[in-house]
Amino acid sequence: MLSAYVLINTEAGKEKEVLDSLNSNDSVVDVSIVYGQYDLIAKVFLDDASDLPSFIMETIRPIGGITGTSTLLAAYDPSSA
Repeated sequence: MLSAYVLINTEAGKEKEVLDSLNSNDSVVDVSIVYGQYDLIAKVFLDDASDLPSFIMETIRPIGGITGTSTLLAAYDPSSA
């Protein structure tokens, strides 16, 4: 199983809408609105690393209000081991 963190920028005022949309996806196990360079951080679990590009491009980025993403792969995540 692959664990990754998706750092998300949104249009101003769209944070809660994006959070709600992400929470409705079974692969998103946690999402938080944060302060700083990014607006949200989503933790995702996927079956395989090969699923990540399509998940980001076809599931996350098309969500209305998202203006950009950056993805970090977890080197070790005891909750997915």
